[in-house]
Order: sequence, then structure tokens, then C-alpha cells
Amino acid sequence: MGIIYADTTVLASRVCGCRDEQTAIEQVIEGHIVSTSGYVVEELRCTFLYDAVLLHKLLVNSSRTDEALRRVNRYFGRHPARMWQLLSLCCDVRGDPLPRKRLINRLEELIEIQLMDSVLACVGEGLLVDSTECARSSGEPFWRGDRYCFACRCQKGDKPTCDIIAFYGQHRAALRRLAKGPRKLDKIHREFRRTARRVLDDPNEGRGTNCYRVLADAVIVLEAPSNMPICSTNASDFEPLCQTLGREFLDARVPRR
Repeated sequence: MGIIYADTTVLASRVCGCRDEQTAIEQVIEGHIVSTSGYVVEELRCTFLYDAVLLHKLLVNSSRTDEALRRVNRYFGRHPARMWQLLSLCCDVRGDPLPRKRLINRLEELIEIQLMDSVLACVGEGLLVDSTECARSSGEPFWRGDRYCFACRCQKGDKPTCDIIAFYGQHRAALRRLAKGPRKLDKIHREFRRTARRVLDDPNEGRGTNCYRVLADAVIVLEAPSNMPICSTNASDFEPLCQTLGREFLDARVPRR
């Protein structure tokens, strides 16, 4: 039984994806032990958990569910898809939407324990890699009045609270390969290769948005132990990364026969 290294998309889609996507992921990971990283966990906390807190706030601030849904773009901007995925976890046993009060209660259950427990349920005991010591989120969501507070912050100008600078130092050879890599790497992010070059000159350039937005997928691949295939539903980004770095890629959307 081999060990595979699951990225954010696999862990999230296994719980929040559509049925055929969930089925494909379960078939791919079946017979494997699943590993992931603290960096991936922080990505999940600062996307799905953070959005659950936003959705809870939106409903608390609205007198009716339809009013809340009309205000989605004000809260979720360009990323409403995660909101719909979260709402899919807030249905009754028949799959029908819950009334507003029960919807709020269900979100509170997800925020306080069930969401993160569910997405990490497939990860094997003791298989959480954490060489970056990512600290982007600030502890657990906490109550302030009738809503939660939960912050995710990572800015280049702040004093480092993680080990990402040392991490870049340990992976300079890989960063050089990425900086010189094929042009298709820039499809991951239009500034990908240029940012890798900047980090080689000054590791502090790899903090803030350059860490969690531009180089995030590269950090995930580099943090994975070398003997573990990288498993993702995002083949367009991870396949060229794995090819450049000489890593095995496992497409979570395509079960092996």
C-alpha cells in the first residue's frame, strides 16, 4: 500500500465536489495511504473555513435567505463557487436547502468542528508534513457577538512567523529549475518564473501573496516527500510543475484501471 500526497483540491473536492468528482477521487486514493502538509491545511482554512465564516456572517446580517443570496458578490467577490459548495453541505437528508435558522446552525457545526475534520479525515495518522510551519490563519474562529471572527493574514512586510525563508533556502536548486523552466509554467501564474527568480535573489520576495498565490502550488510540490506521488485534480498546474521537478503526478480525476 503506497503513500500519496494530496493537495488542497483533492481534500476539498472529496467532501465538497460534485458526486462524480467525489467518486473519482475515492477510486484514485483507494488502496493508498494519504499524506498532506500543514501548508495545505492552511490553504483549506483560509479558503473553505474562512468562506464558511463569511457565509455565516452574510446570513446573520440578512433577515431572509434570499436576501443573503442576492448579496453574495458583496462578500465573495470573484470566488462564489466555494460558497455554493459550502451550501451543498447545509442541506437536509433529502438534499433540499435548510431554512435560514437551521442553515446558520449547520454552518456553526461546520465551522467549529465538522468541516476541517471532514476534509482531513482521509489523511493517515502521523502523515502531516510541516516543513514550512505556515501560520497564515490566526488560531480558531471565535465568537464576537452573534458572529465569528477569523483572520487569514500573510504580508511580506510583517515579521515572519513561519519557516518559509529557510524552506526556500533548502530548495534553491529546485527554484532554479522552476525559474528556467518551460514557458508553460507561466500558465500557472503569469509571473511564476519571474517570481521564482526574484526569490532566488531575495527569499523575502517569496512571502505574502507571492507565497500563497503565485508560488503556492510549487511550495506544495516541494514540501512533499520525494517518494510520494503528488495527487491533485488540478492537472493544468501540477502536471507541468511535477514534470519540471522530476516528480510523479497522479491525476485525481482519472481512476487508474
